[in-house]
Amino acid sequence: PTTCIAIPAVSPRHMIVTWRQEHVALDIVVLHAPCATKRLEAKTFWEKVRADVERVISCSSVMIVCADVNGTAGQRTSLAVGSACAEKEDINGTRWHSFQNDHGPFCPDTPGDHLAGG
Repeated sequence: PTTCIAIPAVSPRHMIVTWRQEHVALDIVVLHAPCATKRLEAKTFWEKVRADVERVISCSSVMIVCADVNGTAGQRTSLAVGSACAEKEDINGTRWHSFQNDHGPFCPDTPGDHLAGG
C-alpha cells in the first residue's frame, strides 16, 4: 500500500503532519503557544492554527494534538475541559478551550499534585 506523509502547515510555533495509508488517516498537530501576556501574538497564533487545521484536517481522520498552550483553563467546563485543578481562563486557555470544543480533542484531567514547576 502507498503511504503518504506530508507537512502541510508549519511555523516556528506549530506544525501539522498528515499520514495517509490504506485504511489509515492520521493528523498530528503540534503547537507551542506564545505567552498569554503577549495578547496580540497569542490571538494571531490561535487564528493561524485554527485556519490551518480547518484547511488541512480531514473530518474522516484521527487527530492527535500535542500542545503546550501556555495558558490556564477550567474556569468553565465542557465536554473538552473538566473541572480538575480549574483555574481562571486566560487568552490562551479560552482559545484552547474553544479549539477543543470545535475540533473534538479533549484535555485529560491531571491532578495538581502530579505537576511540578509552573
